[in-house]
Formats: sequence, C-alpha cells, structure tokens
Amino acid sequence: MFRLSIRPALLALTGLTLCAADPATAQRQGQQSREAAQYRKAMDAVFAVLDEARAAFGKGELGPALDKFLWVEEQLTAIYSPRHTIWAAFYLNRAEVLLAGGRTADASRLANMAIAQIKNRQAGETPSVPADNDAIQFCRAQAVLAGAAFAQRRFDEAIAIGKAAPGSSGPYERNCAADGVSIAYFALRAQGRGAEAQRLVQPLQPYTPPGQGRTLEEILKAIDTALDANDFDTARLHYWAALKAVEQPNFATVRRTVRDTILAQAAEVIRRSGRATEAEMLADEGLGGPGAISVSLRPPLLMRRGFARYDLGRFDEAERDLRQALADCRQCSNLDLMLATGTLRMILILKGAFPEAARLQIPKEGPDRERAPRR
Repeated sequence: MFRLSIRPALLALTGLTLCAADPATAQRQGQQSREAAQYRKAMDAVFAVLDEARAAFGKGELGPALDKFLWVEEQLTAIYSPRHTIWAAFYLNRAEVLLAGGRTADASRLANMAIAQIKNRQAGETPSVPADNDAIQFCRAQAVLAGAAFAQRRFDEAIAIGKAAPGSSGPYERNCAADGVSIAYFALRAQGRGAEAQRLVQPLQPYTPPGQGRTLEEILKAIDTALDANDFDTARLHYWAALKAVEQPNFATVRRTVRDTILAQAAEVIRRSGRATEAEMLADEGLGGPGAISVSLRPPLLMRRGFARYDLGRFDEAERDLRQALADCRQCSNLDLMLATGTLRMILILKGAFPEAARLQIPKEGPDRERAPRR
C-alpha cells in the first residue's frame, strides 16, 4: 500500500556541499535541486500518511491506524538516529492504538520505551523538536500506563499514575494531563470513592455558604451559589429542601414535572458528593413515581442512575441504563452526553470490549471539568 520511500532521496543528499559556480558545480546543484524536490515530495507523502493514521485512530479504525504508523516509522529511520527523542512520539502513537485495542502489555512496553528514550538522551544531542517536546511525550506515556492499569483493574496504580500527570501552560500539555486525571477520576469512582474523584476534577472553592431559603426560588439560588463553589455537600441539603418545597399545594398542577427535574439534578449532585446509593434511590424515585414521566426527563434520570451504579461497582446495570439513555436522549445537554458516553466507554474497557470502546466518539473537553447540571 505504501510503496514510496524517502531513503533514496536521503542517501543522495548525504554529504553534498555547495562549491564555486562552474559548469560542473551547476550540474551538481541542479542534481541537488532535483533530489531536494524528490525529498520534499517523499516527506509530504510521509506526513500525509501520518495524518491518515491519526484520522483512522480517531474513528476507531485501529488496524489501519497501526499499519500506517508503522510505515511512517520505517520511512523515518533514514532521518533520525535510534537515540533521538523524536522516536518517543512514534512509540506512543503505536502505544495509544495498542491500548485502545486491548493490548495493554504491548502498549505499556512501548510507553516505557518512550520514557527510557527521553531519560537516556545522549549528552550534547540537540533534538530537532521544541525543548518541551520531552515533557509532552512523557505525559502521553504516563497516560498510556494509567490507561493500561485501569483496563487491568489495577485501580490504585491507575490513580497514582493519573494523579501524577505533569501540568503545563500549553493547550496540548493541558489536554494530555487531563487524560491522566480522567483515568484517575474513573478509577476512583470504580472503587466507590466518588467524593474523592469529584474533588480531583472539581475542587472546593472558597465562598460564603448560602443560608437556607424559604421559597423554592430562594432554595434554587442557594443551590446555584453552592455549585458555583463545587460544594456538593451543601447543595445536597438544599436539594432535599427543594424536594420538600414542591410538595406544597401551589405546585399541585406541575408537581410531577418539577419534581422529576429536581430529582434528576439532585441525583447527580448527590452522587458527586460521594453518596451513590442515595443518588440511585432518587433516580429510581423519578423513574418509578406515580403518573407518567416526561419523555424528555426519562433519559437524564436513566443517566443519573447509570452514573450511580458505576460508582457502586455494578457495571452491567450501569451499562444498560447508559445505553438506554443515550438511545432515547433527544434533548440532553452536551455535558450529559459527554459524561454518559465517557462512562460507558470506561465500562466497556473494564469488560474487555475494546473495539466498541474505541469506536465511541467523545468530545475532547473533559465533562467533569464543567459545573454540575443546573436548572
């Protein structure tokens, strides 16, 4: 499939120097120009295949992606020495594909090779890449190792590696660090440590806790204030007050819709406070309460119950809820869709269904770095 090689062009360019402008030199320079053009054409082909490999990986086409990454590596061996740190990036290209395919041991081996390549760089060698490239590749390697540990249910190891993800000011480095933190987040939740998981991605902010409102409007404002500071414990108390408030006679005609809306929001906030059993109970109440549930509210309630069941380690039940919610959802928020799809992917990984997990499309933004569901 990939027959074009850059080796002849590179070998022809090796050792050529410019001399005085005589006919022989002009002829050599013409030859150089032709060889340089051939080289550029070959390199364009290499980077085109590299782009194809990344696109295939993004779509979950793991076999084609791996073949293309390997071909690119073969072509580049004529340019870079085996000790050059550029190879760390290419090892990790393959490692990420192998991890997505469930080959965790092979992925970990390549990630460790990348780390060794970075650490053992020869003194005095100057890479033809930015100086911070080593940090980026190290971060990618850590994310691969954390992902492999998670897939093998070595949750403590996944948490330790994910939490240690290096941070940086650049957008690529931030995204890479977020990958490691996301794995630690899901590993914590899988162990039933929901509150700790949420503090990892949404730490409590300093603020003045609101007083208890008397009307539903005042209570909902207090909830907003608590959620702005990621204070899920306080928000939980206000949600219980809101559920009590909607039992008042003035809500009689709209009680089911209002109550189910609050139940869906409360279940997620209460789960984030680390009380998954309580969150599941609230979601069950909304799904099984008297009267007909709103078509638009059923998927969010199923999601909340699926999230709670994931935190309780009941992955099969969580998977059923999340699949049904995603199939039925027509008016769910983008945040809900991201978190539901992300949670389902992690369940599939834990169950060994790697090909399906790889095909799931999840937006790049981390769902749990957003605020909790609001009114």
